[in-house]
Amino acid sequence: MKYSGWKWLFFLALCFIPFLCSRCTTRSPDLNLVFVSIDTLRADHLGCYGYDRDTSPNIDRFAKNGILFKNAFSHSPKTAPSHMSMFTSQYSTVHGVFMFDRRRGAIPYVLDEKITPLAEILAQNDYTCVGFTGGGNVSEEYGFNRGFHIYDSSQNHWKKGIAWLRNNYQKKFFVFFHTYAVHDPYLPPEPYFSMFDPEYKGKIARIDKQGDWFKHKDAFWDNVDKNDPRDIRHLIALYDGSIKYMDDRLMKPLFAVLEELDLLDKTVIVFTSDHGEEFKEHGQFVHEQVYDELLHVPLILSLPSFLAEEVKVKAPDVQVRLIDLMPTILDLLDIKHSQRDLQGVSLRPVMAGKEKDDRILYGCRIPSWSQNKPRIRNNVIRQKGFKLIHNVRNKQKPWELYDLSSDPGEKISLHDEQREKANELTGLLRQIIKENQQFKESRGYRARHAKFEKDTLQKLRALGYIE
Repeated sequence: MKYSGWKWLFFLALCFIPFLCSRCTTRSPDLNLVFVSIDTLRADHLGCYGYDRDTSPNIDRFAKNGILFKNAFSHSPKTAPSHMSMFTSQYSTVHGVFMFDRRRGAIPYVLDEKITPLAEILAQNDYTCVGFTGGGNVSEEYGFNRGFHIYDSSQNHWKKGIAWLRNNYQKKFFVFFHTYAVHDPYLPPEPYFSMFDPEYKGKIARIDKQGDWFKHKDAFWDNVDKNDPRDIRHLIALYDGSIKYMDDRLMKPLFAVLEELDLLDKTVIVFTSDHGEEFKEHGQFVHEQVYDELLHVPLILSLPSFLAEEVKVKAPDVQVRLIDLMPTILDLLDIKHSQRDLQGVSLRPVMAGKEKDDRILYGCRIPSWSQNKPRIRNNVIRQKGFKLIHNVRNKQKPWELYDLSSDPGEKISLHDEQREKANELTGLLRQIIKENQQFKESRGYRARHAKFEKDTLQKLRALGYIE
């Protein structure tokens, strides 16, 4: 059979249409999203971030096949504001979701209806959105359930999430996994409880988790001598055991089911945390400050192969922020959404090695009510190897400045010695705070109180957020 010139071109076009269409539909419209947040997980306690203990073999293998961001930072050391920044791409002082009210105590602020979270956008684009979480500070009362068809914070929620995947993997889905498995009190089951410090003979004992979690938390910390270096080493060992438990019992089965169902090449996977944990590096425990052990978080992305081919850099050094996650996800899923209400920017240029400069990190600690007294609030900015902290209402130490290149542990404040750099960052900090206020006011966002349900109150007491 012979074809004339135009007929031959027409024939070739017909042959290529199916291929072109398959490329279009294989990309974003059919891609799933799995978003994993491990509450209270420090980046520097994972093997893939250079930790010397074998706490995270499954996560480490996942990181080898994904994109590991070495310098990812949270905007808050608190669960509710940090997670809401991930899912709205707005700073906490803009979205207004945190636990703090000077007059009324521990009352949650609910996400304003004018703000559209990630799940709502995905649901509008035909995604089945389901969440399986530890509740508490990611509970429905804050508005975290908006856009989700299922939002399960019951016992065994992680197993239920994996079961949901097995039964619904043919749908186009967004699954949010969250756990407090690493959160204090650090009480992983054996062998994890004794795994990294089997010789310990002090007062910190294994506690049966049955019953009132709040009482367990009190009993746990009552047995800790916070001035004893031996007890502090044991706390770190228990924390590391909790990470190993999470890696073995939660992440391993999740990775296994994603591989078993052939979902890895059809799914964008995000692995991160809301904040880290402190073990007296700066005089305190848990997560009540804004030093890097609290704000430096793991961030690992796994992309389908055709998207990964576009990425040349495996471990970007550029400083990035959790507010960048939502625009990144929308970009990777090829979902069009106005940038107007997003304060973060897609990480695609960073992943492709086209963006070399650190992104400015702004953070803010607006803590929960504790013992009828508001704790000190902190503002922080991190840029180009320097970090400025403003301790509001702290007359003894109102400002701190650290040169992170020579002092990564933030031990020696240079605020008085390097006044020019301090003034420069102070001006930038004030500018960001002002812009955030203008951003919020221009959109008419208003804080709204809500009442906690009984189950949520119990979880928050157990986690130590309210009395």
